[in-house]
Amino acid sequence: MQNNLIEQLVDIGEPRDQRRFAQSQTALIDPAVIREMKSMADEAVRAETPRALRIAESALVVCGLLDDPSSLALSTRAKAQALHLMGRLDDALTAYDEASEIFAGSGDAVESARSWIGKIDVLLLLGRPYDAL
Repeated sequence: MQNNLIEQLVDIGEPRDQRRFAQSQTALIDPAVIREMKSMADEAVRAETPRALRIAESALVVCGLLDDPSSLALSTRAKAQALHLMGRLDDALTAYDEASEIFAGSGDAVESARSWIGKIDVLLLLGRPYDAL
């Protein structure tokens, strides 16, 4: 049932409508749902990158209804990863920075470092290796 609700959420086009749907389906407003959405985005990111981005952006909508920095950071990193693979490197860099800062602010150094790994790759692709130091 949860996956069905997630699929319905992702298929809704407008964030405003997604928010209304999530508010009406309280089962979606849960950090476990965000982790599931991150997993779904990870599975889609190589073969269906635009879908992975839609999943990540939908997760961010749900995060707006949660008070959970880890869920926000995880969703932001999922968005960064999709943007990265879509070649939207400046946007990916911004999202990786945001994810890393949120993770660090919540005391999760390991996840913050994982976000930095993506950021370093983007900086290399942008020809800015020294910015990674």
